[in-house]
Amino acid sequence: MKNKKKNMQSAFKISPYFWEHKWSIGLYLILMVLFYSLTIITTFYAAQFLAAVSDQSYKFAVRLILIVFWLDLTHSVSMYFLNYIYFKLFSKITLKMRKDLISHTFKINSKSFSDAQTGIFIHRISAEPDNLVSALDGIVEQLTNLLRYTFIVIYTCFLNVYVGIVLILTVIVLSIIEILRNKIRAKHVKEERKINERISSLTNEIVRSEKDIKALGLENSLEAETDTRFKNYRKIYMKRRMTNQTFASIRDIGLIISTLIIAVIAIKALNVNVLTLASFMFIYTNRGSLNYVIWGAGRISEALTDFKVASDRIKEIYSEEKYETEKFGDQELKNFSGKITFNKVKFGYLQQATESKENDDKKLKSNKKDEQVKAKPKTKILFKDLSFEIKPNTTVAFVGRSGSGKSTILNLIAKLYTVSGGEILFDETNINDLTKKSIRENVSLVNQFPYIFDDTIAQNLKMAKMDASKKELIEACKKADFWDFVKTLPNKLETKVGEGGIKLSGGQKQRLAMSRAFLRMTKIIIFDESTSSLDNFSQEEVKKSIDKLKGKSTVIVVAHRLSTIENADTIYFLHKGEIVDSGTFDHLYKTNQEFKNMYTVEKLS
Repeated sequence: MKNKKKNMQSAFKISPYFWEHKWSIGLYLILMVLFYSLTIITTFYAAQFLAAVSDQSYKFAVRLILIVFWLDLTHSVSMYFLNYIYFKLFSKITLKMRKDLISHTFKINSKSFSDAQTGIFIHRISAEPDNLVSALDGIVEQLTNLLRYTFIVIYTCFLNVYVGIVLILTVIVLSIIEILRNKIRAKHVKEERKINERISSLTNEIVRSEKDIKALGLENSLEAETDTRFKNYRKIYMKRRMTNQTFASIRDIGLIISTLIIAVIAIKALNVNVLTLASFMFIYTNRGSLNYVIWGAGRISEALTDFKVASDRIKEIYSEEKYETEKFGDQELKNFSGKITFNKVKFGYLQQATESKENDDKKLKSNKKDEQVKAKPKTKILFKDLSFEIKPNTTVAFVGRSGSGKSTILNLIAKLYTVSGGEILFDETNINDLTKKSIRENVSLVNQFPYIFDDTIAQNLKMAKMDASKKELIEACKKADFWDFVKTLPNKLETKVGEGGIKLSGGQKQRLAMSRAFLRMTKIIIFDESTSSLDNFSQEEVKKSIDKLKGKSTVIVVAHRLSTIENADTIYFLHKGEIVDSGTFDHLYKTNQEFKNMYTVEKLS
C-alpha cells in the first residue's frame, strides 16, 4: 500500500511545468529582484530629499528629486515588462496543466468517473491550475517585497539600537500571531473549496436539466437546496474572513503601539543629538515598513497554504486510490473476427456509504474528528460466474428487468468497466491484455442518453471519423433514419445543435449518435436502449438499419422494446446477474412466460 501511494504521488509533479520555461522564469526573477531593488533605492533617496529640504539645501534637494523621478519612471516601465512576462509565461503553464488534467480525466475509468460529482472535475480543471500558479507568483512577489522592507527595518535598527530592540520584539510577537492565523485559515480554505465543489455540481445539474425541472415543477425544492448550499458556503466564507479580520486587527493594534513607541524613542534620540535629522526622517517616513514585513510574511504563508491546497487537489485527480484509471495491455488485435467470450466473469460494484447533508452541516459547525462519520465501502456482487459466447458477425440481444446486469455487460465489453474475476476474450485474447487502440477501434457504443457536443451536426459526426467525406456523413445519417430530418434544416449538416444537443429532440439525439456508430463501422456495434426515444415509425426504420448490419459486424442490443430484437440470432434473458434462458425470439416467446408477458404488455401499450 505504501508503494502504491508513492506511485500515486509521483503521477503528478509540478516542477516539469516550470522547468520547461526555466529561462523565461529566470529572466522574470531577475527583473523582479531589480524591480524591488529600485524601490529600495528610491526609498533611500526620498528620505535624503526630505532631509535636504529640512536642512534648506535646496540645490541638493533638486538633484535628489530628479533622481527619484527617474527611478520612479524606470520602476513604472519595468512594471509593464514584468507583467507582460508574467501574463505570457504563466498563461502557458496553466493552459498546459489544464490540458494535462483533461487528458488524464479521459484515462479515469467510467466507474470512478460516474461515482464522483461533476463539480470536482469542473472546479479542479478550471480553477486549481490558476490557484496554484497565482499562489506561486504570490510567494515570489511577496518574498521580494518582504526583502525590500526587511532591508529598511534592518537599516532602521542600525540607526538606533533602542528602536531596533522594539522592532525585533514586535516582529517576534506578531509573527507568532501570523503563524496561528494561517494555521486556522488553511482549514477554512479546504472546507470552503469543498463546499464550492458541491455548489458547482448542483449548478451544473440545474443548467443541464432545466427542462425536466420546469416540467416536473422542481424549482422550489432545487431553490431550497441551492439556498442551503449557498448558506453553508456563506458560513465558512464569513468564518474565514472574520477570523482573518480579527487577527489583522490584533496585528494592527500591535503595530500602532510599536510605531508610537518607536516615534517617542526617535524624538528623544533626536533631542539628545544621538540621531540625525536625516535618520529621523528615514525612520518616520518608513514607519509603516514593519507593517509590511509582518503582512508580507503572512501573505507568503497564505500563498504557501493556497499552493499546497491547490497542488493536493490536483494530485488527488491523479490518485489511483481515489480515481482509478483504465488499464490496458500491450497486445495488438489484428484481423479481429468479432467473437466475444465471457468465461466465468465476476463483477461487483464498490458502494461507498455517503455522508448525509446533515453530517456535512455538522462538520461545518465543528472540526472535531470524532464528529466526522467515516464511510464504509461495501461491494454489491452482480455477476458471480457469468459465461456465454457471441459468434462473429451475429446479432445478439440482452433482455431482462432493470438491474439485471444488461448495461453492465455492455460496459464490460467496451472495457469501460473491468472484471473482478474470470475473463473476457476478443477472439482468443484476454481483453485486459489488449491495447487501448485495439479495443476502441473495434467497439462502438450507442448509449440510451448520448452526449451531443455544442457544434454542427457534421462536426459531431466527424468526431467519430475525422476524415469522413460529406457523402459518408450523409450515408451514415440515412442508415440511422436521420437524413430526412437533417435535409430539412436551412444549413443541413452545418446546423449547430447547441450545448448537449439542446436544439434536438431525444429521438434526434439518438439518431445522431447512431449515425456516428454507422460512420465508424467497427467490428462490434453496441446499442444500449438506443431506440427508447424513437417513435414507432423511426424505430422500425432503425431496426431495418440494424438488420442490414448482419454479417458485417457483431451487433449487440439491449432493447427496451422487444420488437426491436425480433430478428436477433440469439437473445439472452437475464435475471439478477444470471442468464436464465437464451434462444431466438420465437423460442423465448414459446418457452419463457416472463418474456412473453413483457412482449404482450409492450404490444398493448
